[in-house]
Amino acid sequence: MDENGKSGRVSFIVELDGERVWTSGAVRYGKPREVLIPLGAASEITLIVDSLGPENSDHANWAEASYWQDRPEMALPVHD
Repeated sequence: MDENGKSGRVSFIVELDGERVWTSGAVRYGKPREVLIPLGAASEITLIVDSLGPENSDHANWAEASYWQDRPEMALPVHD
């Protein structure tokens, strides 16, 4: 959640090759979640934000998201 969505709540979801592999549950402003997901041989990664009901100030972003292979020191930032 970003500072514009202080009253909202969302759920972050990660899918690999169309299969849901992680969900954050309800997240509110100021309560970030960290997740490490083994990608294995996945060919497609989908990042989803669910507004969890009425869309009332639900602003979210995947801050500092990155992907790496084999070694964390080779992390690459995600760009829009």
